[in-house]
Amino acid sequence: MTAEVAQMHAAPAAARRMAGAAERFLAALSTEQRAVAQFPFAGDERYVWNYTPVDREGLRLKEMTSEQRAAALALFDSGLSVRGAKEV
Repeated sequence: MTAEVAQMHAAPAAARRMAGAAERFLAALSTEQRAVAQFPFAGDERYVWNYTPVDREGLRLKEMTSEQRAAALALFDSGLSVRGAKEV
């Protein structure tokens, strides 16, 4: 099996892994926190990417409990390869 074909077969598993991590993260938040953390998919916020410090919308890690932070970081890690997670 070529690497490209292997990646195609892995994509649905990765999407399920990320969706599960997102559900666990949202379940860890209070109703108020969820309202701050979630944005509509059709909205413009998903296009706002900056690699430098700027004011951002959303729920900050420092505003979360340690359990919530762990769930947020698990969601982040679910979208990365093992190598990628080690590098960030």
